[in-house]
Amino acid sequence: MEVQFPTGCGNAPRITSVNDFVTAWAGKDVKTLREWLDDDAIWQVIGKSDTTQLSEVVPEDDVMSLTIDTTITHGKFAASDGWVKTVHGRTDFSFVITFKSAGKTSLIRFVKLFLVENA
Repeated sequence: MEVQFPTGCGNAPRITSVNDFVTAWAGKDVKTLREWLDDDAIWQVIGKSDTTQLSEVVPEDDVMSLTIDTTITHGKFAASDGWVKTVHGRTDFSFVITFKSAGKTSLIRFVKLFLVENA
């Protein structure tokens, strides 16, 4: 999978963590996703039911390329947006992430995911 990250602030270690998390999501790397998630983490995929099942939130098709346009962090909150390309087209995404605390090694407590499929 080809991956493109935003250029910019390299001073915020959590930005790298969020980019790695989004990359694991796009690559269907459930093992890595679990390492970042608190045991009680909840995913809210807008338009679907809340879930704790990773198989329900990773892309259905294999991702050929991932572009992360923006990643921002502040305290225990983070957001990342961009798009993935599969054989069926482009899907734009936006993650809103809440960590358990503002500590840089804190696990993710909640993920809100917006997906917009484009042909």
